[in-house]
Amino acid sequence: MENKNLLEDSSDFDQLKKYAKDIAEVYKSEKQRRKELQAAYKELKETRDMLIQSEKLAAIGRLTAGVAHEVLNPVNIISMRLQLLSMTEELSDQARNAVTICKDQLDRIVEITKDLGQFSRVYKKHTTVSDLNMVIGHVLTLYAPQFKIENIRTDVQYHPDLPSIQLERDRFEQVLLNIISNASTSMAGQEVKMLDIVTKSVKSGDYVQVIISDTGAGINQSNMDKIFDPFFTTKNPDQGTGLGLFISYSIIKDLGGRIWAENREPKGASFYIELPSAKNIDN
Repeated sequence: MENKNLLEDSSDFDQLKKYAKDIAEVYKSEKQRRKELQAAYKELKETRDMLIQSEKLAAIGRLTAGVAHEVLNPVNIISMRLQLLSMTEELSDQARNAVTICKDQLDRIVEITKDLGQFSRVYKKHTTVSDLNMVIGHVLTLYAPQFKIENIRTDVQYHPDLPSIQLERDRFEQVLLNIISNASTSMAGQEVKMLDIVTKSVKSGDYVQVIISDTGAGINQSNMDKIFDPFFTTKNPDQGTGLGLFISYSIIKDLGGRIWAENREPKGASFYIELPSAKNIDN
């Protein structure tokens, strides 16, 4: 019996084509499924990290409720005694200078306690519909003299049709200033000092995003999970308290958004802030 050539049989050839097409569809489907699973895993990890950070916020809130009161009581007493001492006429210049230094450090303690105090009380938000591009522009105007002193160049790319967002403008500007200040410190001593800011609409216009990047030293990978922790800092003790990013995280969280950081190539770091648009909040 003569062997049958499969390719010459049109029905068998069509069947093979169908099988090949089915296999290609399965492969495509599996590839898409893997992509979706990877995205879901990433989102789950980010949600877990946010929950962990929220627990830290709650813990620090419980702690500071009592600590702030206990710390400020002796601080007030010391401050009053220093004021009385500074009014003494026979005080030497050296002693008067020492009193001034002590008063300055007491003021610093009070400011740190105030920063911590915001986590131990219920905060009533007063948001208004704002244009993110205009808010960023205002902050950059405030920081312009410092950019000139430190020889930092800026490259700002505003999304032209950015959706409006609900903001507590003063608190959000504090976040921007914290990140810009950290970026400036990170770029100290670098040959190229460049601050890049980009705004964009993401997730079909339901969210807006601002990305603030620098050409500094970047973030040590072992510190990436700690940068939003209270009192964590790589700065010298006289340069920061380690509360700036912790407070920034809390503010963005209160606004229904999220904030994270990534290192950039070839060097430097980028901070991402994502906030719901006003229409997303209304819905």
